[in-house]
Amino acid sequence: MIIKFLNLAKALFAYIDSGAIFRKPYKWLYMLITVLHGIIPVGILISALGNHLFDAPFKVVLAFLLILVFITIAAVTGMLLWWNRKDKLDVITGNRDDFVATPIFAHFIQTMGENLAIWLFIAGTGFSLIAGIFLSGENGYLGSLIPMAIPSGIGFAGIILFPFLGYFTLVLFRFLAEQIKALAAIANNTYVMANPLAAPAATEIV
Repeated sequence: MIIKFLNLAKALFAYIDSGAIFRKPYKWLYMLITVLHGIIPVGILISALGNHLFDAPFKVVLAFLLILVFITIAAVTGMLLWWNRKDKLDVITGNRDDFVATPIFAHFIQTMGENLAIWLFIAGTGFSLIAGIFLSGENGYLGSLIPMAIPSGIGFAGIILFPFLGYFTLVLFRFLAEQIKALAAIANNTYVMANPLAAPAATEIV
């Protein structure tokens, strides 16, 4: 009985050391975020209908539907991003790497930044464009129909502002992720040099 318990404990420790215990939950998180992106446009539409969307003036309804198109495009693009990135988790670290959680967390930070940039580029710019064309002083009304943190009244200025914010977000999160990755790469390389008998696993950081 004791031997079986010890063997089970060894198997558990080996599983932890392999890094799978860090990679798999993050893959599940990536898949969950993918699903949530698919729910966002539907949730916004249901919320707007609950707020009596079709009682609003025609131009507000039209603006809402056009903005919903941009939101849907951003959501689908985000879904594709997270679904694609989840497969990268398997090659970020190897089973022999001594530092596993750090590069995986860095990858999550990078992907989050890419996702935020997508929403700023597509949804933010689309909101500004449509609101600027169709609405005059009614952005607040539209904001009550769309439960998103998009500032009302920004108008055409957002066509320039949101792409800039999206690019800045992309660069900032990428920079942060690369600093974390660099530390992990240095630590793993140092570990391999200090332990020449440990077979180095190819580490690809994407």
